[in-house]
Amino acid sequence: GLSNLTSLGGYIGLVRNDSLQNVDGFSGLTVIEGFLFVDTNKALENLDGFANVTSIGGDLDLEHNASLMNLDGLSNLTTVDGNLFIVSNPKLENIDGLASLSHVSDDIDVEGNTILTHIDGLSGLTYADRYMYIVSNPSLVNIDGLSNLGYVAGDLDVYDNSSLLDIDGLLGLESVGGDLDVDSNYNLKNVNGLSNLSYVGEGLRIWYNSNLENVDGLLSLTHIDGYMDIVSNAAMTHVDGLANLVSVDGYLDIEANDTLLNIDGLSNLKTVGDDLRVWYNPKLGNIDPLANVIHVGGNLIIKGLPYVKNIDSMSQLTEIGGDIDIIENEKL
Repeated sequence: GLSNLTSLGGYIGLVRNDSLQNVDGFSGLTVIEGFLFVDTNKALENLDGFANVTSIGGDLDLEHNASLMNLDGLSNLTTVDGNLFIVSNPKLENIDGLASLSHVSDDIDVEGNTILTHIDGLSGLTYADRYMYIVSNPSLVNIDGLSNLGYVAGDLDVYDNSSLLDIDGLLGLESVGGDLDVDSNYNLKNVNGLSNLSYVGEGLRIWYNSNLENVDGLLSLTHIDGYMDIVSNAAMTHVDGLANLVSVDGYLDIEANDTLLNIDGLSNLKTVGDDLRVWYNPKLGNIDPLANVIHVGGNLIIKGLPYVKNIDSMSQLTEIGGDIDIIENEKL
């Protein structure tokens, strides 16, 4: 019915149309000045009717489409001047149809797509203007589609992707303006894909990656403007990847890493702007590598370290802004 339409000054909302199987009626459309919202269309298998669309002036929001298998119908799309949301499409096999996309002005969220194995369709992106979330895609095995990504202005979250083996797709990443969160990726073994990362503007969180063996990919980091969490990574034995880290403006938390044997990678650390917390790492032998720390802006917490016998190494520490807690260290 709308096959002669070439330009749209407003938006398209296709929502809860249970029998909608295609969008072929939009085949003449090249420009959408508003948003494109395709949500909860049970029978819709493809977006081929949008094959001539080159730009979207608002959000591109594809959510909860139970039968959607691919995004090939968006193969000519180059620009989204809003958010890009690809969320909870259980039969979506790939997003290769976005290969021409080079600019998204707001957030990017690829989340909860059950059988999505890769995100190669994002290979045209060289930067993210705001946040990027790659979250809860249980079949995702790599993020190589981000290989051209150089910086993210806001947060970058790679969270709860249970089949993800590596993050080598981030090898081009040099800067994250907000938080960088690598969290609950249970098969992730290393963070070597972060080897060119030199700037984190707010915080770095590496949490609950149960097979993560090391953080060697962080060797380019010398300073973090915000906080750093290395928490509950059950297979991690050392933090040598932090060997060039000199200062953390926020807090530093090394916590509950069950097989952590040493923190030699912190031997060049000099200042922590807020709390310095080393606690509940049951196999940690000593805290000697903290010998060069001269300033802690918040609290100093040494807790739950059964093999630590002394804190003599902290003799260079001249200023603590808060409290000192030395608790539950059986041999101290």
